Amino acid sequence: MQEALTILDQLDGQLLLWLRSAHCNFIDEVMEEVTGRRLWPPFYLWLVWFMVKRLGWQKGLMMTLMAGVAVGITDWTCASLIRPEIGCLRPSNLAGEIAPLVRIIDDYRGGPYGFPSCHAANTACLAAMVSLTLRQRWVTTMMVAWCILVSYSRVYYGVHYPGDLLAGWLVGCTIALILWKVHKLITQRRGPKQAKCPRLRVRSQ
Repeated sequence: MQEALTILDQLDGQLLLWLRSAHCNFIDEVMEEVTGRRLWPPFYLWLVWFMVKRLGWQKGLMMTLMAGVAVGITDWTCASLIRPEIGCLRPSNLAGEIAPLVRIIDDYRGGPYGFPSCHAANTACLAAMVSLTLRQRWVTTMMVAWCILVSYSRVYYGVHYPGDLLAGWLVGCTIALILWKVHKLITQRRGPKQAKCPRLRVRSQ
């Protein structure tokens, strides 16, 4: 078992180095914008506007709030529950064996632990919630692409292994699906009840 985990760790490290092998100043700047969250406010404001336009202001805002709660739970689960328990160092952490091989951008190394990736988990959770709510193929494609782009930026910056991303995606999608199921159960129970048809009394002639 220990040998299998060691092999997986080695493959994770090799995949990390391969995924970030192609780099230049232009890509550095693009990844800085993506991972630095400066693109996030306009994109998410547009997303809220689109959901309100698509679903109506009441349901649109309610679903936006539910998506925010889902992302908050996801972030807390990854950062406060799983990371301290697993204690897996980031590739950029100087205490790690792979750190000398990782090119650091803008002296950014992140916190001590990186498993799972909060960026990957949060964007995956949001992508799942929006996709389940709107049920439009192009929206789902856009949200999945955004999730992959944000997640890749963390690997490019050397602060997460690919395995961190996979774990984050799993956590985010699971929490989104659970909350979506709970929401559906609540709305079904609160739905309008069908009126019972009164029995017609037939008078005997």
